[in-house]
Amino acid sequence: PGNLLISADYPGAMMRRVEDSLGGQCMFLQGAAGDINPFWDKTDPSDGAFDQVEAMGKALGDEVIRVSKQLSNFKSDLGLSHKSQLIPIDYRSGVEPRYGPLEGEINTVLIGKELAIATFPGEFFVDHALGLKKDALFEDTFFVGYCNGQLGYFPTIQACTEGGYGVDEASVVEIGTGEELVNRALVNLYYQAGKIVPPHPPELPHTEIIVRSEN
Repeated sequence: PGNLLISADYPGAMMRRVEDSLGGQCMFLQGAAGDINPFWDKTDPSDGAFDQVEAMGKALGDEVIRVSKQLSNFKSDLGLSHKSQLIPIDYRSGVEPRYGPLEGEINTVLIGKELAIATFPGEFFVDHALGLKKDALFEDTFFVGYCNGQLGYFPTIQACTEGGYGVDEASVVEIGTGEELVNRALVNLYYQAGKIVPPHPPELPHTEIIVRSEN
């Protein structure tokens, strides 16, 4: 390869732009981009890779700065809940379990009743995020990938019928694992919001056992 350098890419350029203008700490959250390719995919510095990084970061940063100036402060009592869960993950059929047992960590955060955040440990496909946003029924739902570990690509079931890099070459998890984790996060959010009430365990028949000893 023509570029062995490590950089923060355009998110780093965007964050620097925002922090230089507004101060404080700027945060960038990556969504589900497992099947999204950049319009500009040149990585060699001689092809202008870092010029594109700075240009894209500046454009995004300027938009963040513009929007931030339209925000207003308000005070309100909001509830906050968080749930973290480790889920065992199976290797895909035919894949050697060279990395040992796999576990995926998902986190769900609910702020008030309208803002939901769900984090996932890998490169999920965009339909995973769109499905969560559609089914979550909150006013705003953020799908955040690449969190608390990186277990590679999590292709959708449909994508697995089509093949490709994120399905055949860069994924070790069983087909359907992405949907499983997304559904688990959705259930956790519903519990946190009170949309699902934990069931009461059924009462078992009472049996009295009397033991008598004879002398």
